[in-house]
Amino acid sequence: ELGKRPIVIKGLIEKMVVDAARVVGEPQRVLIKLQTIDWKTGRALPNPEVVELIRGVRATRDVSLAVVPYRGGFPFYELGAGPGYALNE
Repeated sequence: ELGKRPIVIKGLIEKMVVDAARVVGEPQRVLIKLQTIDWKTGRALPNPEVVELIRGVRATRDVSLAVVPYRGGFPFYELGAGPGYALNE
């Protein structure tokens, strides 16, 4: 939407995560919604780009994530569980 490169968007989102966690005071109470499609064109964003973004957010702070809209066939398995996480399959 912003017409910026994915690496720039990733940095902006990670900064928003840090700022929101700081303002709220409890990162686990922050819900970050990540879109998986380009709302202008309706096309799916590349899976590797979305996976990298999710990994970056998870590495930045322990916040809750929503992936919108749900996409059948999205490689959620690539995210792995990591410490303190459980995957329900």
